[in-house]
Amino acid sequence: MNRPLRRFNPMISAFRRAPLSFELTTTYTGKQKMVLIARTADGDDVARAHPFAQDLQAMGRVIVVSVEFDVSSLAVLASDDAAFEWNDPMSPYPLIDFWNTQLSK
Repeated sequence: MNRPLRRFNPMISAFRRAPLSFELTTTYTGKQKMVLIARTADGDDVARAHPFAQDLQAMGRVIVVSVEFDVSSLAVLASDDAAFEWNDPMSPYPLIDFWNTQLSK
């Protein structure tokens, strides 16, 4: 019986596999942070990644950055106030400010 091929999705794979390699280090005892940087987002992929993102949020902070597209479609994957829309990749300063804020939480 021929089964339909599933397309590989890096977003879902990243959220699903991250807990497998999660471990606290001896030099860092706080909660971990995961960062997703994306140039596109498919609604079905985001919906399928959502339960995995919730699992990661229980372990730490999930930070999402959209590059040159509306971040609202990805915001459901992020921790509170951890979604950023980076519209000008030639200007890193808004992203740097966002990182500094997020990494200090």
